Amino acid sequence: MNDASHRIEAKNREGIGLSIQACWVADRFHHEVLLVTPDSTEPLLKSKEGTPEDDWPTSPPLQDVSVQEIHGNPALLGVGMAGSSHWSLSFMATDEGRVAMNCDIACLTRKTPDGPVGSIYRLKSSGQQSGRQVILSPTGLANQTVRIECIEEPDLLHGSIKQMADQLVITPHEPIVGPGTVQWKYRIWIE
Repeated sequence: MNDASHRIEAKNREGIGLSIQACWVADRFHHEVLLVTPDSTEPLLKSKEGTPEDDWPTSPPLQDVSVQEIHGNPALLGVGMAGSSHWSLSFMATDEGRVAMNCDIACLTRKTPDGPVGSIYRLKSSGQQSGRQVILSPTGLANQTVRIECIEEPDLLHGSIKQMADQLVITPHEPIVGPGTVQWKYRIWIE
């Protein structure tokens, strides 16, 4: 049993920021996105995990997580497997002049999935879909919001994002057909 917990944070000068926390539960790490203020910590998103029987769990099944520093920014890195597929995940604080976390997830599979592949979160804050973004309005932020969107690079959109009731569903832009690797990237930031 692994009872480790790992955490990274990105804050502005006022002490307002985002935190990613990974905690060991049963057979894998669950992760959570938190709003951090000088006075409180407020959950925003919590990964919805699968079970040991799932070949295609609802979130990447992470069995190993570590915290590193990459280019001077804190990063949470994780790897794991389910069925015959392997997942990797990285959350990294950015230095883009705003409080933000970038997430990059990949799944290497030996066959066409017989279930959905992506990341599902339980929304712990009120949110609404706005085009390709989901906008959260946490109680701890006056006149500010938290935005989540899939990262777009030249000629490539790394996934789709949908709010469905109290869940946030992020999936790869292209479905997996046959063996191969699929990737989805998204950004969470305070505006």
